[in-house]
Amino acid sequence: MSHFKTIQFFAWIDIILGISLAIPKVGAFVLQFLHQLVMQDPLVLDAYHLILMQILGIMIVLWGLVRLLQTATWQITYDCMARLFVCSYLVFYAYNGQKMLFFFIIIEVFGFYQLRFITPKKN
Repeated sequence: MSHFKTIQFFAWIDIILGISLAIPKVGAFVLQFLHQLVMQDPLVLDAYHLILMQILGIMIVLWGLVRLLQTATWQITYDCMARLFVCSYLVFYAYNGQKMLFFFIIIEVFGFYQLRFITPKKN
């Protein structure tokens, strides 16, 4: 049952990061802070980007709550498939100059640790 604790740990990480993106002023501050760590120019966020960021934060929180309240191993498969798609987009845009996305790539790659619980164990 310890693998359920690990799954719930990653769900909590997603919930905390999702909440930080979903709250209007906090999400913009987090993105500005991460951008300032790697770039010197200011990050310009318009209203459409902020709305999409908040909607994404809400979806991340909802998926995290599902994984937290209904912990099942099949969810690891779907979560890691989603992380693969998200990570591929993040790598593409990071390669094209959006260096602050490396922080999010690290979080997505870290989440692949969950795969260890759905692979068959060899004796």
